[in-house]
Amino acid sequence: MCEPPPVPAALPAALFIYEPLSSLCSHVDVSSLLSSPLLPIQDLEKVAEPTVAAATGVHISDAEEAIQHVKNLKKQHQWDPNLPEDVYDEIDEVLEGHDGAHQVDIAAELLENSPYPEVRAAVPNYDEGGHSNTIRAWVIGLILATVGSGLNTLFSMRNPYIVIPSYVAQVVAYPLGKAWEMWLPAWEFSFFGIKCNLNPGPFSKKEHTITVLMANASFNGGAAYATDVLLAQRAFYKQRYGWGFELLLCISTQMIGFGFAGFFTRFLVQPSAMIWPQNLINASLFTALHDHRSPDPSKTSGWRIGKYRLFLYTMIASFVWYWFPGYIAPFLSVFAWVTWIKPNNVVINQLFGGWTGLSLIPMTFDWTQISGFNFSPLISPWFGIANTLLGMFCWYWIVVLGVHFKGLFYAKYLPISDSNSYDNTGSPYKVANILNADGTFNLQKYKDYSPLFLSTTFAICYGLSFATMIAVIVHTGLFHGKELWIRLKNFGKEEEDVHARLMSRFNPVPLWWYGAILLAMIGISLGICLGYPTHLSWWAFFVALIIAIVWFIPIGIVQATTNIQIGLNVITEFIIGYMQPGRPMAMMLFKTYGYIGMLQGLFFCQDMKLGHYMKVPPRVTFSAQMVATLWTAIVQIGVMNWALGAISNVCSQDQVNHFSCPNGRVFFNASIIWGAIGPQRIFSPGSTYSPMLWFFLAGAILPVLVYIGARVWPKSPIRYLNAPIIFGGAGLIPPATPLNYLSWGIVGFIFNKWIKDRWRGWWMYYNYVFSAGLDVGLALCTILIFVALQLWNYEMTSWWGTNIAANTLDASYSAIQVTGEKFGPATWYQILRHPDHDPYNTASKHMPSHVQFEHGGVVSNKKNSKFIDKYNTYKAMCIIGENYNLYYSVWCEGDHEVYDMSITTFAEVANAFQIGYGFSFELSVFLSALVLLAGGDLLTGIYSIGGPGSRVPNTLGLAPGMSSHGVFEIDGSITREDTSEITQTSSCRDGMNMWKLPIDMEASLELRHRLRAMASAMTTRATNPVFYAAAIWFTVSHAERVFVYEGFANGTDQNADWDNIAPFFLNETFPSNCNPRILGGNEGSVNNFVPFFLSVNLTELAAGPAGLGCWVVENLLDVMPGQIRQLLLDNSELYNGFIKRVVAPLFTEDDFFNCNFGNFIEPGYSAGYNDTIVQSASRSPVNVAYAGIGVIKPHSQPS
Repeated sequence: MCEPPPVPAALPAALFIYEPLSSLCSHVDVSSLLSSPLLPIQDLEKVAEPTVAAATGVHISDAEEAIQHVKNLKKQHQWDPNLPEDVYDEIDEVLEGHDGAHQVDIAAELLENSPYPEVRAAVPNYDEGGHSNTIRAWVIGLILATVGSGLNTLFSMRNPYIVIPSYVAQVVAYPLGKAWEMWLPAWEFSFFGIKCNLNPGPFSKKEHTITVLMANASFNGGAAYATDVLLAQRAFYKQRYGWGFELLLCISTQMIGFGFAGFFTRFLVQPSAMIWPQNLINASLFTALHDHRSPDPSKTSGWRIGKYRLFLYTMIASFVWYWFPGYIAPFLSVFAWVTWIKPNNVVINQLFGGWTGLSLIPMTFDWTQISGFNFSPLISPWFGIANTLLGMFCWYWIVVLGVHFKGLFYAKYLPISDSNSYDNTGSPYKVANILNADGTFNLQKYKDYSPLFLSTTFAICYGLSFATMIAVIVHTGLFHGKELWIRLKNFGKEEEDVHARLMSRFNPVPLWWYGAILLAMIGISLGICLGYPTHLSWWAFFVALIIAIVWFIPIGIVQATTNIQIGLNVITEFIIGYMQPGRPMAMMLFKTYGYIGMLQGLFFCQDMKLGHYMKVPPRVTFSAQMVATLWTAIVQIGVMNWALGAISNVCSQDQVNHFSCPNGRVFFNASIIWGAIGPQRIFSPGSTYSPMLWFFLAGAILPVLVYIGARVWPKSPIRYLNAPIIFGGAGLIPPATPLNYLSWGIVGFIFNKWIKDRWRGWWMYYNYVFSAGLDVGLALCTILIFVALQLWNYEMTSWWGTNIAANTLDASYSAIQVTGEKFGPATWYQILRHPDHDPYNTASKHMPSHVQFEHGGVVSNKKNSKFIDKYNTYKAMCIIGENYNLYYSVWCEGDHEVYDMSITTFAEVANAFQIGYGFSFELSVFLSALVLLAGGDLLTGIYSIGGPGSRVPNTLGLAPGMSSHGVFEIDGSITREDTSEITQTSSCRDGMNMWKLPIDMEASLELRHRLRAMASAMTTRATNPVFYAAAIWFTVSHAERVFVYEGFANGTDQNADWDNIAPFFLNETFPSNCNPRILGGNEGSVNNFVPFFLSVNLTELAAGPAGLGCWVVENLLDVMPGQIRQLLLDNSELYNGFIKRVVAPLFTEDDFFNCNFGNFIEPGYSAGYNDTIVQSASRSPVNVAYAGIGVIKPHSQPS
């Protein structure tokens, strides 16, 4: 074995590449390695890649040492459902026994092998030695990774699509490795001074493992998730940010989980309890392919066939058989014979159907149906299967049957089980009906079209997802919290597990390697989010990472112990839909970084465990995973771009070869549903599916009950209950059906319970090899049918076997009780309250989560006393926007405040108004422009009114009267008590807390209040040189009327006239001692209050919205302090560009913002408005909301 030159001490980072490279080129003759005696591990040096076979060599000297070892073992496995009862008995025998020699023997037996029969059946308790890091392994691995990832990417763009599993690469790599071993010469050559060998001897298991690790990292889960994001963006949103964006997105989303995985190996890889059942198939297949010996019949329940032959026979049989359910006789796939008898009976098809029914008699002869959603049932432990079946029975039979046939959630108009979304006619939801031409959400179109409806199982699935996310956290804390804490405290100490002790002879991967990758990927990801118009805020990106980190260990424990996956896809969509609504691209990225960041990390952990089992040096595993992931990310982007350019009519529904991009289409629809419609319109209180939120509470309660039961009755079956699996084990329904899980559970019971208990020897030797044969044969046959027949549209000849199962309501997705009728609520957008009910209480019940009432009000006369009226409907309606906090309050008598803003684009403000208030698009744009104009910051952010904010480091001066709200505030109320004084003040510093409470304005309180208002006014004048009080109410009075109509009256059965709207305007009058506020402010210096007089031409204003935008600007300039007005005029060219390019095009039919800022030279100058009465066009902001301002009669306006 050649030795590499020493690594310079000054270049530790070179180890990152150098050390794997050195072992890559090393060579040793291992032809007689397996026949040589095993050396005790303590006699071996710790090196990069030992090639000598070794055993652990555990030595326990006395009973006291044995008891200590077993105590540690019991602590680590206290609540381990996979640990057999006989092992628990042996542990108790050691701890409670008195025979020292017997205790030592039992302890040594427990520590010399895995305590799990599943692991002992697949993984030897010694290191067989041999090289892993060879040229041969890297070349074969990279070739298979390239081909597999490229084909999976291409196939994912076709409907139906297939996924090439890594089992295929594992099987194909074996003959390639053996051919290399036989045919290529053992040439030695030097590479940078290192001697390398082209053919280092027999193709070893460890080399084979490297090829599989590369395949798993590249394509085991199908095409990269990022390609679905990019297909949705390019094919359906018609956007493209270039190759750089695409490559960086794919690399970062694939690799960021790698950084996470390295920090959690202590918890998810090294412990023996983390068995990762999926790896046992790979390990068994390695043994079957490399070891052709026959077994001892006394240990295999009488069977003599070797693993290799059993695998071949099973693979061939599976390959041949799948031609029947997969192509020739598809009725064998879903054998729902009851529906064949009554093909047009809705209830029969709903109850017994296997495609969109509940499969009350589950029958299938198709391994795809059995293993397609939860992997092979021969892998998962019986307790995991049992919990999944328990949840399936409870939720998808009992609850779904009750909900559906009770008609809840309009169930009789919908299928009982499918993954589509529907409109209120029962047709598939047409996302295009709620989009603008540029692909953005249009609220008015949504109102005109339909709310979204889900099948019964789909709705329940969302609730179960909510419960699972909470249950897995609570369950982990209760059942594994102590164990995790012990592992954290014992970081760096030797594990009791035999495989961990064997791996201790290898140089570990330094944590900073993973940290460097994680930081690099975070940097790239931030560059993607902020450097491109993704609309995903930096803080939202970090929330996605926090979600992935928080759920990493809990979900990892479930997957590592049961082989059942729990996804974060639903909860990430749910969270981003509330955090940043109306941003589909942001939703897709948030989901990808949050969900795939965790999922990819768990896949990396699973592969690390495979290397752990096969005794591959950790640094070699690290290098193989990293290089394969980086390389195949580039490959997948290249294949995707080739397909989009070379395949004609790609991603369209009528593409001749069915390259319709189904995954990208689903991703696009989900981005609209969750990113545009948003979860608040689907799940918030008052919406159709709001009861699903109760599942959050259920998810928190059930694990606690299970834990209490397990503590009280530790030997009872309660200890095997697992709340996360009960909620989420069958979480893939839909698109899966109960048939998939029931057949999976039945087969799992037969092999992992019945056969395992009765014929343990057969199960230990053959179970996983038999499963591998079924999976590989199915995969090979599926690929052949797809490539040779389906890709070229060769369909099976029509006969009874192809028609009998297809001609049912179940198979045609049409088993619906009531069709042809319109259903659903009369109104589905947000109605804040109804005029006939109490304003405050009713509004609290019906308002959406983004609109809330502040407990306060305005001054009015009631029962001969003056007090704050908390029932004022308009008091502090607030909307929490996407990337900012926008607070827009509307008082009946005209107080408008807009503050606490930290925005990124004008469009985001408009979108917030549109979604939050239900305004028309044009009105939203108008109010957004008003906000920006009135706030004194259109584009530059160089000054603020009301104090400094995060965007504005330099202000024109302190504003103690208004500084508590950040960037700016506008206070223009004419009914607030503090504005009734001749001295000016803002209530937002000292007065706001007082105004939140009901106050009886008796003499003493009135005096106290007036003195406080006066003191606040004096402070403001004395310290704020740019304080001003402006006529804000006049500028938005029209919008206020529209708000009343649009937000309250529209969508009801009442006419939108003053008689119906009047209840919203409470009886508000001025206090008897009211002195009208004088408009004005300090002119650049303190204690320099100058009144500004405003002249309003109400005749022009009543003419319509034409020129209204210019009028707003003009009047704001009239009342602005001089230096602020001058600053605006100095930047007139900049603002003109903003008006002309951004705002004006939205009002092409109106002369709405057709004004020139350069004309605003003197206060009162009517710039751009020619005194001509212009008829409101159809797109005017007011006219869209209702047919003219005259709906609210001028003489009927409130006092």
